[in-house]
Amino acid sequence: MNNRLSINPLLREVLISFVLLLGCSIIITEYMFRNGIIFESHDIGPHLQWLTHFSRHLAEGIWYPRWLADTNYGYGSPDFVFYPPGVYYIGSLIKLTGIDIQKTVALLFLLASLLAGFSCYVYGRNKWGKKVALLAALAYMTSPYVVLNIYQRAALPETFAVALFPLGLFLTDQAFGKPKWRIGLALFFTVLSLTHAPSLLLYTIFWFLYVICFLLKYSWKAIVMTIGSGMVGLGIASFYLLPAVLEKNLVNVNSMRKVAGGFQGNLIWTPVSWANGFMRNQITDIFTYQLLIIIVLIIIIFFCCRQEPKKMKEAILWLIFLGTLSFLMTYPSVKIWQSSRTLQMVQFPWRLMGMFSFGVVAMLAIAINRVLNSKSQLKLILSLILAVIFLANAGYSYNLSRTLSGFNNPGNLQKAALNPKYKSEDFFNVIKLALDEKEISKLQGRVEYLLLTPEGVAAKPLLDQPPVSIVQGKGLIEVDQWSSYNRIFSVSATEDTNLKIGTFYYPAWRLYVNNLPYPMIVSNDGTIELKLNPGDYTVRLFYSWTYPFLVGMITSIISIIILGIYWYKFT
Repeated sequence: MNNRLSINPLLREVLISFVLLLGCSIIITEYMFRNGIIFESHDIGPHLQWLTHFSRHLAEGIWYPRWLADTNYGYGSPDFVFYPPGVYYIGSLIKLTGIDIQKTVALLFLLASLLAGFSCYVYGRNKWGKKVALLAALAYMTSPYVVLNIYQRAALPETFAVALFPLGLFLTDQAFGKPKWRIGLALFFTVLSLTHAPSLLLYTIFWFLYVICFLLKYSWKAIVMTIGSGMVGLGIASFYLLPAVLEKNLVNVNSMRKVAGGFQGNLIWTPVSWANGFMRNQITDIFTYQLLIIIVLIIIIFFCCRQEPKKMKEAILWLIFLGTLSFLMTYPSVKIWQSSRTLQMVQFPWRLMGMFSFGVVAMLAIAINRVLNSKSQLKLILSLILAVIFLANAGYSYNLSRTLSGFNNPGNLQKAALNPKYKSEDFFNVIKLALDEKEISKLQGRVEYLLLTPEGVAAKPLLDQPPVSIVQGKGLIEVDQWSSYNRIFSVSATEDTNLKIGTFYYPAWRLYVNNLPYPMIVSNDGTIELKLNPGDYTVRLFYSWTYPFLVGMITSIISIIILGIYWYKFT
């Protein structure tokens, strides 16, 4: 009886918080469900393609679709060797229930929004109290960068990653003093690794510095074990991380450093000569707007804590964090970005806006908490100022959500297709084909994941090419089976014959002729060739594991065993 009474308040709190956060998520994304037309959001095309290909391969029984067989006009591409698959597993599960792809994407964004609120609430519950934590969660869900990611960038995996940030901090804080929470921290890093690679890189750097800062508060053993937990989490994700790092020289991934002017063009307040960065103006406006909010919040916190300076400590720490992020996102940090080719793979320094936005929300929560506990005669006025900031934040985000036709304001799709700014990219045609699963193979894949030819340049797939063709010689070809990861065909060669298989070469492909391993030749266009003497042959080409993937799988299994032993010991 006593246990039931002790659990009920927690359950009640969880249910109330969940309903409120879910309601906010539905408000944010309800137009997506009502109208169901996806068009102008920047990255929506690739995500539609990836989700369609990924779910199709899962339905075929391929548990981890690393190679997308139908992309690049059927030549294939190793997109999910390099791009984290986590969000697409969730999307595929939703889509396989029969929900159409547009509603699936809308539901994924709703889940990301809900996760942002839940994550922020969990972090703030013990720090600022339940009510303030709930307000902070609502503010985080409606923060301009999160809404920009949903409605204008369509940055699906990054939105999930941004939503996870507060949860990572909560688990880290708990892991210092409670060993069992290190299991959760390890799983957090696994999930983040499989969600969005640039966010993982940026978050891990700041997380490591954050942990080191607690050396004066906790024992070195607690610090080492906490860091070790994060490393175990990365180890579990090694089946993805190791191939992504070790096989990147096989594809055109270095082109990512040049997207939209490179990192130089995407630094806030960058010189006019570099002013060609992607969405830099919108990001600059959001950044400037949030800086003004920070200034107002600092004044409020200082006013409330002027009699008790010790209460300023939390705000000062967050201010240092926000100042560091501000520096790294703006032009003065250009030398740091120039010095690291790894950091340049982040593409847009303003991706730090995810953590920056949470820092602003944390400052808002601290200000609300200090005002509520203040005995000042100006308490009512300060509360009104905070209410204005809270509502202005939501209003700013609402205006961002109404900028583009698409999720929330579809208008006429055909008319939007005539917009001159999309002529060069044939944007409308990409979306149209991506929404048609029967036609999606007519689309080219992402340029950064194109295979490199023997000359080191990105391969160029050709439309409407046969699966197998004779380059030189004579013979008859009959295709017996042509599935995503297994191709079988018969050849009757009357003379020495060179065959070209309409599939880009990748080390994971294995070639067997008459049930024996057979050497592959990489042609000048990046496809697979083989030479046959006169005779009859059964040729089989199938997709297998590369050595980095094998090592990654072994590392993942070992890491899971380590985590299991730790679980057994501390639970």
